[in-house]
Amino acid sequence: PMFSSIEEHEVRASDGTRCYLWHWPAPALNDIPMRPFYLKEPQAGAAASMMAELRHEHPQFQGIDVVQFHGNAGSRMHRLAFMHLLRDGLGCSVTVLDYRGFGGSEGSPTEHGLIADGRAAYDWVRARQAADQRLSSSIPMADGVANGVTNIVADGRRHVVLWGESIGSGVAVALLDEEIAKQPAPARAPSDTSLVLEAGFSSCVDLGVHAYPWLPVRLGMLDRFESEGRARRMAAALGSDDAASFASLALHGDRDEIAPLEFGQRLHDALPGGKRKRIVVLPQTGHNDIAFVDTARYLREIADFFAAEVVSRKERSADGSTSQP
Repeated sequence: PMFSSIEEHEVRASDGTRCYLWHWPAPALNDIPMRPFYLKEPQAGAAASMMAELRHEHPQFQGIDVVQFHGNAGSRMHRLAFMHLLRDGLGCSVTVLDYRGFGGSEGSPTEHGLIADGRAAYDWVRARQAADQRLSSSIPMADGVANGVTNIVADGRRHVVLWGESIGSGVAVALLDEEIAKQPAPARAPSDTSLVLEAGFSSCVDLGVHAYPWLPVRLGMLDRFESEGRARRMAAALGSDDAASFASLALHGDRDEIAPLEFGQRLHDALPGGKRKRIVVLPQTGHNDIAFVDTARYLREIADFFAAEVVSRKERSADGSTSQP
C-alpha cells in the first residue's frame, strides 16, 4: 500500500501537551516513485515525469529531513499529498506535526503552544537523526550503498528543512529565531537547517487588518505571529555575512486571497541570508493550491533550492571549501 511505511509518533511539548506526528522515512534509492493519483491529467503525467527525473538527478536528497508545520485548516491527514510529492518526488524524508488541538493532539491552540509543539517535533527529528546515524554506522557499506542508503546519510551529515505552510510559517520562523537568540555574539545560524515558507506572511495582525480594516485588530489580537519582526531580529543578529545565515525559499501564489503576496514578500525581504534566500511567485495560484496548479514546476523549484543551498553547501563544507561551523 502506498502509505504503509508512514510511522505515527507521539511527542510532548515543554508544558507536557501530547501531540502526534507522521514520519515518512526517505525511500530507498531504487524505489520507483508512485504516480500522484490525486492529480488530474495532464498534470499527473507531467508531475510523475518530473518526480522520476528529480529522483535520478538528486540521490543526495535522501540526506534531507523535511519537517512541515501546517496551516490552520485540516490536519496531517490533509497533507498526505504534500508528503507524497516531497518524499516520492524528491527522495527526502517528511515529517508532519499536528499541533495541540489538531488531529487528535491534546490541548487548545495558542501562538506560544504551537511554537512549543513545533520545538518538540524539531527535537524529535534531531533525535531520530542521531539514532539513525548510530544504526547506519554499524552497517557495512558496499560501494557507498547499504540497503539503498547512500553515504551522505550513513556518515550522519543530515540536513533539516523547517517547512512552514501559512500560519506554520510563524512556527518555523520562531524556531530559528529561538536557535539564533541562544547564541553569543557573533551569532551563527544552525549550519544544518534551512527554511521553506509556503504561503507565509509577515504577521497575523497584518492579515487581520487586511481582512477586517474597520476593526481594531492591532489592539485586540492575542496570537500575533510577528514573523517579520522575528526575521528582522535574526538579520540584525547574523549581520551581513551570508555564510553565517541560513538558506530560505519562499513559495507564494500571485492570486493568494488569504495571505496576499505583499505579506509574503515582506517576510522574505526581512529574513537574513542575502544571496542565500529566494522567492518564487507561482502564477494563477492561490493560498491553498500552491503544490497543485503546476506541480512539476513546484517540485523543480524546490529541487533547485535543495541542490544549491542544501546539498552543494554541505559537500563544500565537507571538503573544507566553505566556512561553516
